[in-house]
Parts: sequence; structure tokens; C-alpha cells
Amino acid sequence: MKTRISSIVVVSLLALVSCKTPPGEGDLRGSLPAADVQGYVYAKSDDGNIATESLTNPATVNLTPLAKGTTNVVIGYKRIRDQKANATHTYKTEARIAGNDVTLVVTDTASNEAVLNVKFPEAQPHATDGGFDTLGECLADFFCKNGSALQCEANRTCRDQFWAVICCLKSGQCFSVHGVVHPNTLRCQILSQVVDFQGLVLTQ
Repeated sequence: MKTRISSIVVVSLLALVSCKTPPGEGDLRGSLPAADVQGYVYAKSDDGNIATESLTNPATVNLTPLAKGTTNVVIGYKRIRDQKANATHTYKTEARIAGNDVTLVVTDTASNEAVLNVKFPEAQPHATDGGFDTLGECLADFFCKNGSALQCEANRTCRDQFWAVICCLKSGQCFSVHGVVHPNTLRCQILSQVVDFQGLVLTQ
């Protein structure tokens, strides 16, 4: 059976509150061209000091494969409002694809300057006897064996940790999976500028 290879970019999720109400005054949805974010998933959170809003591409929420040959995908937008400092920044998160290389780029929409430009590491096979029935099983096994170390390093350095793995299924399909583990301790006190999304699926 001919092996088909796909790519998935997965970023660990923060707690989000979905909102289906119409855009209000000052709402992130009202500050961006409607055509650019049509159908995007809106979410917000507010701890009294920092308020965040996000608009996320539904394809990256539902793990919908994108068309073959896709080279650039807008994953979403995130606005961070520091209420104590009275400062607000809006960031655009996108993935740039060149062959098997996937780069995550975050841009400040006000200055159009990149604040993050990270190429994921080369994906390595995650093998097991007999393979996996589903991608979910492969990823669960990968995180069972590697998740704690990635989280520990993220918390030790207070930096996002980027990982990549190849999952091959019994069906003959193989997937290249790329992801990020965020720091999650109070010591780090870092709010990622990357919009939170489930995954970006790229068919090759």
C-alpha cells in the first residue's frame, strides 16, 4: 500500500471561553476585516489584570486537512490587553510551509513586525510494534513517553518547547506532527502571543 504523508501542527491549548454573541464595542471581531475572519472561532478570558481575545481558523480547531500545496495559513489572531499598564497588542499567528518545513510566525499587527519566527524541529518516527490504529493513539503514546520531559523543560526555561514526531498507522498512512508545549507554572508568568489552536493539518 502506498504510504501517504500528512503534516499536523499542534499547539497545547489554554483554557478558552467560547462566545457566540455579536461583536461589541472594542471587540476583536470588530477591529479586523470581516472577510478575513469569516467563520473564525471567537474566545476570550479575563483574570482581572490581563484580558485576552482570540479568533481562530475553524480548520485548526476541527483538524480539517488543508488543500495540497498550501504554503501559508492564517491560524488566527490574539489580542492581549494589560489592564494595569493600559496597553493592548494584537498578534497574527500563521504557519508557513515549504516542503516538509513548517515555520510558526507571529506578527504584531500594529507594527507588522514578527515577534516570533520558529522553525519546528525535523520530525522523527515514533515507532511501536505493529503500528497504531489511529493518530490519537500514536500521539497519546508519544506524550506518555515524552510529555513530562517537554513540560518540565518549558517550566525550567520559561520558554515554549517545540517538538515534532512522525506517526505511522496500520493503514499505511503516516503523519508528521509538529507542536508546542507552553510553560504552565506561576513562576514563568508568561502569556504566549501564539493564538491557541488544536492543530493544523497539511496534506502532502
